[in-house]
Order: sequence, then structure tokens, then C-alpha cells
Amino acid sequence: MSECICHSASVDVRAFSACQSSLVCTNLLLPKLYGLASSALGIAVFITAERPVEMKTIILVVACVIIGLGFVFRSFSYELTKADKLEGLDERNQLIALKSNSRTSQITQLGSAVLTITFMGMGGVSGNKDFIAMGVGAAFYQNRR
Repeated sequence: MSECICHSASVDVRAFSACQSSLVCTNLLLPKLYGLASSALGIAVFITAERPVEMKTIILVVACVIIGLGFVFRSFSYELTKADKLEGLDERNQLIALKSNSRTSQITQLGSAVLTITFMGMGGVSGNKDFIAMGVGAAFYQNRR
């Protein structure tokens, strides 16, 4: 993967504007893959659904296909792709994402700690090794970050 010059530490105005007008900054394959995967999921749900097909299955299939096609069509539009790049490079959006990811990480670690203590306690009281194994798994998940 080639890195765009916009992401370097020192950016001059000419390089920044050249990067903004190029399609090198973003991975254009990712939205297409999301769209194709969502559409394929919708089609797979329809194919594997029980017959007769229920209304909730039809709604799910239509939603998956519409969302998938929206991703694909948006990735082919030059103007929308450029707007997505500008939005991704906006410092305010990056700060919001950083803060929300930090808070999410804190909540996940707290939840993992609570689950570890709960499962270990349940395993100790009942003597069931499965609870102890789940507690150890939650502890490993907590330490993963």
C-alpha cells in the first residue's frame, strides 16, 4: 500500500492540494468490498431462507442489497469520494474518533474485568471449570489492548 503525502509530518500547500485532488489518499477498494459483501450477504440469506419466504427475511435481504449497492455506487462517484476524503482528513472528526475510541476501550476493559471477576467467582463457588475457563478468556481479552 502506498502512503499519501498528506499523512506525513511536514506538509506544504502544493503537496496537500495535489494529494486532495488525487485518489491515492484513500483505499478505494474497501467501500466496494463492503458493498459487495453486504449485497452477497443479502443474496445468500434469500437463497438459504426457508420456503415460503417470510416478510422479515425479505426486508433483511432488501436492506442488505440496498446498503451494499449504496456503498458500491458511492465508491464510484468521484465527487462523493473526494468529500469522504476531506471528511476523513478533518482534524475535528479525527479528534472525535480518538476520544470515542478511548472511551470505548475504557468501557470494554471495565466490562472484561467485571466478567473475569464474576466468572472466576462462579467457578470458585460451583467448582465448575467451564466458568473458570471463561474468566481466564475474559482476562486475556482485557489484556489484549
